Amino acid sequence: MATKKAKTKKAATKRGSKRGAPAPKAKVTQKERDALLALDAALDTKPDVAVKILLDEARDLAKASANDSAALLRGTELRAGFGKELGKHADLLDRAEDDWSADRARRATTAVKNARKDAETQKRGAMRALRYFLRGDAETQARLDEIAEGSGDADLVDDCNRLATLVAASASSLSKAKLGANPEAKLRAAAAKLAEVTSEQASDTAPGDSIAVRNRAFWQLRNAMDAIRAAGRYVFADDARRLAKYRSTLTYARARTRTRKRPTAPVAPPTPSA
Repeated sequence: MATKKAKTKKAATKRGSKRGAPAPKAKVTQKERDALLALDAALDTKPDVAVKILLDEARDLAKASANDSAALLRGTELRAGFGKELGKHADLLDRAEDDWSADRARRATTAVKNARKDAETQKRGAMRALRYFLRGDAETQARLDEIAEGSGDADLVDDCNRLATLVAASASSLSKAKLGANPEAKLRAAAAKLAEVTSEQASDTAPGDSIAVRNRAFWQLRNAMDAIRAAGRYVFADDARRLAKYRSTLTYARARTRTRKRPTAPVAPPTPSA
């Protein structure tokens, strides 16, 4: 009998862990969190590229600038240790992204998870089709670049609605795409359902600040990268080989395209170079 009770208790504990489990220990320390939340509120802005892309570029920039540190420090506003600080910013963003993903998963109900999965499926299919069948349309490709990944359910709702508009406008070009009947309606329905269930969840669950922490960590890193690249372009203006390492890459090329097309988009203020 005792064994049966023990098994019952263990099963109940396991079931409870799925519904009311406490939040896992955050990877970002409280001190780091407080410091990020104290930054300018304008930095609490949706990332315009996937976090993974920015982290990859940050690591590449750190390697590229390592051998040029002495030259970069002469005659620029960079401070000693800028490379180390860049690494710290990248590590902080990596951990902040993990915390946000864990928090998002923990708060999600079954209804939200199902709606999110459907919206992500619809988005993925539309993106692939538009990337391929309109690969020669620079305007469409630039708009697709604007649809950032992994920023949360509100952004996913917006992404699906924007993709629905693109799909409708490109119907003739997508005639051979495997999107099924009426892909525009499917995208809008998926967006509407996700918006509905997340709204219901929000009334029961107070949002955490993990996304604000992630956003600030993202733009803090972006600004640090921008400062190093600006210094590199200045110092090596007459050295084509070394200058190439500091030219804009995918992240910044996309940002410039968006700025030209959407001048009212929020722009993060610069932070001190590090």
